Amino acid sequence: TPCEHVEKMCEWKEWMNKEYPNPNNPNQNETYANLRDTYDFCETPMEIDCSISGMDTLEIPFESFAQEGVTCDIDNGLYCDASQLSGFFPVCYDYEIRVKCCWEECVTPTVPTTTEITTISTTTTTTPTTAETTTVYTTTQPTTTETTTVSTTTLSTTTATTPCEHVQEMCEWKE
Repeated sequence: TPCEHVEKMCEWKEWMNKEYPNPNNPNQNETYANLRDTYDFCETPMEIDCSISGMDTLEIPFESFAQEGVTCDIDNGLYCDASQLSGFFPVCYDYEIRVKCCWEECVTPTVPTTTEITTISTTTTTTPTTAETTTVYTTTQPTTTETTTVSTTTLSTTTATTPCEHVQEMCEWKE
């Protein structure tokens, strides 16, 4: 069955940090290729956040504290080349990244349905009537009255949005 309503869904993945630089291994390799065997994330991220490990909640722009020689890009992830650092102790900071993944999902749109229930009830009432004639006798004749009541009740229900079985990852080619 073809999908009638496709919705774009996105989410930020967890912060990823696989390597911890030290004097024996001064570089920091948090590239997608290096992270894929440890973390589960999309093939083509839509956005990337880079940070020094533990500073991701400070909301300080990455460029303001990144070391020289660090690249953080959407196509590859993060890499710090310690050979480009200056100073007596050229070791990269401990960096981490997170990526935003998006995909298309087939959904059933919410459709309100209305049901009308009509109730018809009939009530028959018999009322005796008394009529006098010129003779001494009194006669009683029943009178019948019929009442019809119509009431309508409207019930509304809503069908919830449910995901379909087909999910497709959105990809974008970069030049």
